[in-house]
Amino acid sequence: MKRSEIKIYTAGKTWAAHWFQNMRTYGFNINARWIDVQQVLRDFNDEHPPEVLQNEQYKRKIWDDGCKIDCLTCDMMILACHPKDEDKHSGSLVELGHVTGQGKPCYILGTCASIEPVGHSDRAWKAQRVVRHWSEYDVTDPEQLYVAFRRAIRHYQRNYAEQWEAARA
Repeated sequence: MKRSEIKIYTAGKTWAAHWFQNMRTYGFNINARWIDVQQVLRDFNDEHPPEVLQNEQYKRKIWDDGCKIDCLTCDMMILACHPKDEDKHSGSLVELGHVTGQGKPCYILGTCASIEPVGHSDRAWKAQRVVRHWSEYDVTDPEQLYVAFRRAIRHYQRNYAEQWEAARA
């Protein structure tokens, strides 16, 4: 299987959309439609306007007609985390559940409070066989993100070829 054939669902805070769009230019097959939505945030300091936050129909459409379907139809997931994300990864963790619940792998790149042990939670979900956490990457650095994507693809190719072939049979 070629890198361009493996469907990757990318998850992260909305400011990560720009990072993932850039990864498409290297031939990665990213199926996450949310990264193409006009209202993605520009950076860590940007905020959604109140009318977007209050628009339940808009959010439902993104989730039901995009994120959920894309999670269910991907081959693997890459979750980008940065310390400035703090403990704000809630949607990403739901998406991780959609993907890992199907036995598909999730590669967590970087780190933030949402995925590190805290108080009463040791984040036991990271112990799943299909979850890999590579905290050493700075996902805001395009070169490091590219290297991490390549590492995830190589791991997937070595360990999930049968699963990939079965999904296409």
